[in-house]
Amino acid sequence: MYAWEPSFMQKIRQIRSKEIQCLWKYATLAATNVVFAIHSPFMVRSFFNLAAK
Repeated sequence: MYAWEPSFMQKIRQIRSKEIQCLWKYATLAATNVVFAIHSPFMVRSFFNLAAK
């Protein structure tokens, strides 16, 4: 094992951890966007039905 390997691996782990956090946020936002895109016609219809009463 070379002397630089542990510090290099630590830096890679830190960068990878940040990458995974960003990907998780992106996936959460994308899933939320899909849910609202699919359900928005039903929510709008329900809103107008309630407002008309």
